[in-house]
Amino acid sequence: MLIVLVCWFVAGMVADRMVQQELDAALRTQRQMSTSIVDNMAEVIASDLAMSRAIPATLAEMDVVQRSLLQS
Repeated sequence: MLIVLVCWFVAGMVADRMVQQELDAALRTQRQMSTSIVDNMAEVIASDLAMSRAIPATLAEMDVVQRSLLQS
């Protein structure tokens, strides 16, 4: 009976350790994915800001705007 209890206890410890390792791996993967998503979002935002900053210069190059400014 003592051997059965010891085996049951060891099996429980092994199962707990395996679950902990799997949980750690899942959390590590989730952190990597989150970091990648955040980096991509930051790049998109930076790109959008750069494009929005270029809008006035782009409009100033348009013939319609230049003609309108000359007429006024």
